[in-house]
Amino acid sequence: PQQDRVQLWYGDNDQMKNAMVGNLYAELDINPLAGCLPALAQIPIFLGVYYSVTEIAKEAQIQEGFFWIPNLSGPISDRRDGITWLVDGWVDGVPRLGWEDTLAYLSLPVILVCTQTAALYLLGSFDALNEDDPNTKNVAVALKLLPFMIGWFAMNAPSGLGLYWVFNNVLTTLSTVTVKKLVEKPELD
Repeated sequence: PQQDRVQLWYGDNDQMKNAMVGNLYAELDINPLAGCLPALAQIPIFLGVYYSVTEIAKEAQIQEGFFWIPNLSGPISDRRDGITWLVDGWVDGVPRLGWEDTLAYLSLPVILVCTQTAALYLLGSFDALNEDDPNTKNVAVALKLLPFMIGWFAMNAPSGLGLYWVFNNVLTTLSTVTVKKLVEKPELD
C-alpha cells in the first residue's frame, strides 16, 4: 500500500518516484530482488531434470506410462527432434502415434498453459501492470505470452518433463498463495 501511495503522489515524476520507492525499501528493510531467489534456485534443478529425462528418453530406459500419459519418455526421445512426432508421418489423416496417444501427449502442454496462466493471475502478476503505460506494456505482453512459450517447450520435450512442470507449477502456486494468505496483513487506510 505504501508503494501504491508513492506511485500515486509522484506518478508523473519517474525520478522522484524511484527515489521514494528506494527510500521506502530501505526504511522497511525490504530487498525487492528477494522474490527472485527461489526462481533462481530452481534453475539448476530444472536443468538437471531436463537433461536427465531427455537422456533417459534417448536410451529408452522407461517405457511406463503415468495416468493417461502412455509413456514418460515420449513423444520424443531426442531434443533435436522437436515436434516431428506431431507433424511428420501422418497416414490417412491419422498422426504417427495414433489419435489417442497424440491427444494424451498434447494434453500436457495444454494443462501447463492453463496452470501457468492461472498462476500468473492468482499471484497477481498482472495487477501492477498497466497496458496503457508504455513502460509496462512490453512486460504485460511478455507475461501473457509466457504460458504459451512454456507450452511450446513442453511439446518439444519428453512427457516426464512436462509432468514435472505441471506438478511444480501447481505446488509452487499453491504454496505461494497459502503463504500469502497466512502472512497477509489487513490493509490500513
